[in-house]
Amino acid sequence: MDKPLFTLSQALDMAGQHVTEGRFAEGEAICREVLRVQPEQSEAVLTLGIIAFKVGRQEIAVDLVRRAIAMNPAAAHYHNTLGGVLQSLGRSEEAIASLRASVAAQPAYAEAWNNLGDALRSRRRWEESIAACRTAISLRPDFAEAHNNLANVLRDRGRLDEAIAEYRTTVALKSDYLVARNNLVAALLDHGDYEATIAELHTLLEMCPHYAEAHTNLGTVLQARQQSQAAIAEFRSALLLQPNDAVTHCNLGNSLKD
Repeated sequence: MDKPLFTLSQALDMAGQHVTEGRFAEGEAICREVLRVQPEQSEAVLTLGIIAFKVGRQEIAVDLVRRAIAMNPAAAHYHNTLGGVLQSLGRSEEAIASLRASVAAQPAYAEAWNNLGDALRSRRRWEESIAACRTAISLRPDFAEAHNNLANVLRDRGRLDEAIAEYRTTVALKSDYLVARNNLVAALLDHGDYEATIAELHTLLEMCPHYAEAHTNLGTVLQARQQSQAAIAEFRSALLLQPNDAVTHCNLGNSLKD
């Protein structure tokens, strides 16, 4: 009898690589072949669920991930995956339950703690969210996404000095994390620190010159500082990148009146 070309583990790794690189049909074909040979292979079912989610079949994704969990209830990453899918569907309470199951199965699972913090934030359960994010950070101090999520909750609560410190930690850990840099800009603006806001926006635009939102934000701050000509230049730069942005058109119009 001929030996199989790949072991089960290799086949699943290959399917995962296809999914990571966006080749969903190829990944699905491998998983279905694995399940033809071994119908109770939970990792293959999980991967099919991930593929379903990525191609927009969210309810099918929920069903497949639940099926994988039924096959292997102790797998913490299965519960974490389900939590992420449910959260994306706005089913936050179910997501929280799944993510709690994940960290119960694997208490040192930093990613699941971070996702739990984000889900709790969406339900405005502030202190629980802060605690979950801090747990993720205690497990992985260099976890930039967890620092960013913690900063988001602190900003929601008006704790701006703490939020700004966390955003600065985030971008120190991951300098190209544009979402966190934009969050830092918003927090600095909330704080009324215009000079620091302008400096951070210049840093952001040095990293990503085609970031239209950053041009608009810089224009808004410059206009508030009564630097109308500089603001007009930024709004025009933003409109070159996003010509149909109504807010920027409005801002530009107001600046031209001054």
